[in-house]
Amino acid sequence: MKIVRKITQLVVLGRTIVEAYLELRKTERDLPESPATTARAALSAYEAKDAEFRVSLALLSEMLQPALADVTREVEEVLNASKNVLELKVSRAWSPGWLKAGFPLNSTRIPTKCDDRVLLLETLSSFFHKHAEWQISDYGVTSANLRALSVRLKTAAQNKKTHEAAHARLSGERDKLAARLRTRLRAMLSEVKHVLSPDDHRWASFKLPTPDQEKTAGYQEASERKAKNKAADRQEQLRDSAFRQLSTVRIRAEKLRTRYDRALAALQAIKEDLDRSANDVAAAEAKVEALGGTVTRIAPRAAETTASTPARQLPVNGSPQPEPSAQEAAASVLIN
Repeated sequence: MKIVRKITQLVVLGRTIVEAYLELRKTERDLPESPATTARAALSAYEAKDAEFRVSLALLSEMLQPALADVTREVEEVLNASKNVLELKVSRAWSPGWLKAGFPLNSTRIPTKCDDRVLLLETLSSFFHKHAEWQISDYGVTSANLRALSVRLKTAAQNKKTHEAAHARLSGERDKLAARLRTRLRAMLSEVKHVLSPDDHRWASFKLPTPDQEKTAGYQEASERKAKNKAADRQEQLRDSAFRQLSTVRIRAEKLRTRYDRALAALQAIKEDLDRSANDVAAAEAKVEALGGTVTRIAPRAAETTASTPARQLPVNGSPQPEPSAQEAAASVLIN
C-alpha cells in the first residue's frame, strides 16, 4: 500500500498505523508483534532526527542568513562610500590609482562574490591606512572599519557555509530514516493484508484506502501521473530552451564586454600618450622661454662688444688678416 511521500505527514500517519496495528492485534492474535516493535523504533528515530533538523533549519533561516544579509548591506554601503572618495581624490573613471585601491583592471564595479568582497575590503583598508587624510569616519571609510568589516563578512559567510553543510548532512540522514520508516510501515500493512479482507471496514482505522479502493483509483491515478509527467517534460523542454537562449545572450554580452574593455584600455593608453606629449610640449616651451630670456640678456652686450671692436682691414691682395693672438684678445676684453 502507498505511504505518503510528504515528510510533514509521515509522523502522523506512522503513529496512526502503529496504534491501529496494535489495536487490531488485540482481536487478531495471528498478527506478529515484531513489525510493530521495529516500526515504533523507526518512528522514534525519525522523530528525533526530524526535531534536530528543524532546530538546524531555524538556526540557519532565523540567525545565520539574516546575520550575513545585515553585514552584506553594511559592506555595500561602505564600499560605495569608498568609491565616492576615490572618485574625488583619484579620478572619476578607472585609472591605475584604482588598481592600488583593490579594484580590478578597467573596472570600478563592486564584486558580487563574498570572497572577492573580503579581498577588496582588506586592500582598501591598507590603501586608506597609507592615505589617512582621505578617511571619512562619518561614512565608515576608515582603515580600521574596513578591516573589521572584512573580518565580520568572512566570519558570517564561513558560519553560514559550515552550517549549511551540517544541515545538508542532517537532511540526508532524515531522508534515510524516513525511507526506513516507510519500509517498516509497509511491512506492518503487509501483515494486516493476511488477516483482513480487501473490503473489511477495519481498514478505515489505518487512515488508508482499502486494497479495493486502490484498484479502483489505480487507473485514474495512472492517467493523472501520465499527464503530470507530460507537463513536467514540457516544462523541462521550455526550461532547457530558455537556458540555451540565456547562455547565448551571456556569451554575446561577454564578447561585448571584452571589446569594451579593450577599447577602454586603448583609450586609456591614448590618454596617457597625450598626457606625455603635453608634458613634453610644456617642457620644450619652458626651455624655449628660458633660452629667449638668455638671448635677451646677452644681446646688448654682444652689440656693445661688436661696436667697440675695430673692423678688420683687408690687404691689397684681398686676403684676410691673420687672427689676433691670445694676448691681443685678452687685452681687447680688458680694455672693453
